[in-house]
Amino acid sequence: MTWSGEPPGAPNPSTARMPHGPSCLGPPLWSPEDEVAESLGESDREDLRRVLEASKREIEALLEVSREGAKPVAADAPIGRLTRMDAMQQQSMAKATSGADDLRLRQIVAALDRMQPGEYGDCLACGEPIALARLRARPEATRCVRCQSARERRS
Repeated sequence: MTWSGEPPGAPNPSTARMPHGPSCLGPPLWSPEDEVAESLGESDREDLRRVLEASKREIEALLEVSREGAKPVAADAPIGRLTRMDAMQQQSMAKATSGADDLRLRQIVAALDRMQPGEYGDCLACGEPIALARLRARPEATRCVRCQSARERRS
């Protein structure tokens, strides 16, 4: 008999049913009941526009800092070998981070562009409205939860 570290009769945490994840994490941020989709009201749309614009400014500032950190290390710079290696590693990390930030920035700009013709908040796959809870969590979302889940299952 092997001892699992749990008292006899205790539920196995790997098989215990947890409807919304471990209780130590608190209530879920989203549940399927939140997926009640209806067209966005004007005040919700303006709130989300402000969030998107603030995110855009923040990411643009991060990208500017990343560009500074991604500049190549001058070959004739009077620094030691370890310092040069550290600078090259920081440069590599800055490039990787800026790639993710650049992608998010493009998604945010696209979301802001969709606000002009009134297409923002509608799923690009099925055309149904995206739930407000999802847009609040990820304002640049282009698909409803159902279509995004189907897309991820195919990938």
